[in-house]
Amino acid sequence: MFVALNSVEFCNKYVYNEPREEPMIGISSFILWWAMFQFVITTYIFFFVTESDSNGDEDDEDEELEVAPSQVIPIFKDILMKPEIQTYFKFMVLTCAAIQYNSSLS
Repeated sequence: MFVALNSVEFCNKYVYNEPREEPMIGISSFILWWAMFQFVITTYIFFFVTESDSNGDEDDEDEELEVAPSQVIPIFKDILMKPEIQTYFKFMVLTCAAIQYNSSLS
């Protein structure tokens, strides 16, 4: 989205009624907007979202989960098999493919 709105040609063709010399969004305003967005979301999470104990035991707050090195691969495999993670990877692959395809057209 940023690449399109930062292009003067794209903005003159699809956004503006009259041709202009500057793009709709510059890099400085884009970075500033995302910094403010991330700050607001982080502040909201910090003040209003509480963590819940996943296993329901509130007595073991200071106890850390110890995992043996031989258990890391099966745990990682279980994480990768979750539908949310697979959907995320599919989305990222399609996004990267679209970016490569669009860059090869120009």
